[in-house]
Order: sequence, then structure tokens, then C-alpha cells
Amino acid sequence: LEAMACGLPVIAVNATCMPELVHDHRNGLLVPPNDSAAMAQQLVWLLQNPEIAAHWGETSWQMAQRYGASRMNQEMLAVYTAVYHPHSSPQIMPVL
Repeated sequence: LEAMACGLPVIAVNATCMPELVHDHRNGLLVPPNDSAAMAQQLVWLLQNPEIAAHWGETSWQMAQRYGASRMNQEMLAVYTAVYHPHSSPQIMPVL
């Protein structure tokens, strides 16, 4: 996410949450886990294609804006407000 926020394309392992952040051939490249040769090959390819790297970097930056601290703070505040707001849900009385 840090590289994306800096406007860089990302080369990441196709595991865990990475495919949710790195969209193959859109803002970076995904490589199989434990495949250092594929990682190196994709890095060389990206360096040899600076126009594509620049375009993917811009896409990365745009995607990273969805995860910025300000946006996350606003969303958390909205959640807390919805939970805490006294008029957000009807009062439920226990049945005796």
C-alpha cells in the first residue's frame, strides 16, 4: 500500500490479501508464491517498459486514495456514529 500511495506499480506475491490490492496488469504484477525467478523476471520486464510502469503507478495512486488515513478515519467515525447515535435504532424492551 505504501508503494501505491507513492504512485508506483507493485510486484507482489499472489497470496493473502495481495490480489485485493494489486490487480494484475492494471496497477502491477502478481507472481506465484516462492518463485523468486518470476519475481525477478517481472521486475526486469517492468523496468524495460517505463510507459506501462508509469500508467500502472498512476492507477496504484488512485487506488491507494481509497485506503488513506483520512478516508479510513471518516469511515470509522461513520461506523461509531451509527452505533452510538441514540436515534439510530428503536429501543427494545425486554419481555418479562
